[in-house]
Amino acid sequence: MSSNRLLAKSAERPLSAGAIALMLMLCLSWGFNQVAVKLALPDIPPLLQATIRSAGALPVLLLIARFRGVTLFASDGTLAAGLFAGLLFGLEFILIYRGLLLTSASRAVVFLYTAPFFVALGSYQFLGERLRALQWLGLGLSFAGVALAIGVPQTNVDANVLLGDLLIVGGGALPTRWLYRSRFWGWPPSFLAKP
Repeated sequence: MSSNRLLAKSAERPLSAGAIALMLMLCLSWGFNQVAVKLALPDIPPLLQATIRSAGALPVLLLIARFRGVTLFASDGTLAAGLFAGLLFGLEFILIYRGLLLTSASRAVVFLYTAPFFVALGSYQFLGERLRALQWLGLGLSFAGVALAIGVPQTNVDANVLLGDLLIVGGGALPTRWLYRSRFWGWPPSFLAKP
């Protein structure tokens, strides 16, 4: 079964209560991520936090790959794409964690979630996809919400805070790496299509 048909078939099924609970848990944990990073900054430097997070994720990913029967270390022509994606992922972590040294967690969360704007623009640039008018309207409303949330003058905003904001936006822009990967190395990866 092709990966496109598999994805279409799974999209037709309603979500179970367990799937909904899992998605809520993931969204809560992702939403709390920048707050947790900011709280730990006085005791744990940002890049050490990123290292600990990645080292904790590695065994989980290895177990999932083993459970699904995915061979991770095979000569299948994806090394260059994997190294490039890893480089961009590492750069994303550096930008976000260094930005959190300079700006507040609340500002970081708002700026980090500008990523959909970059993905929408990147999908047009890299994949040639066009958004419908309603999708542009949704992006425009989201952008207006970000501008409204950040546009309120704050007395504690100085050049350092703005630099932190810029670093966070740069980290938010890097998810477009997947668009680059899909354009030049194919997407989705074959292991997503395994049963």
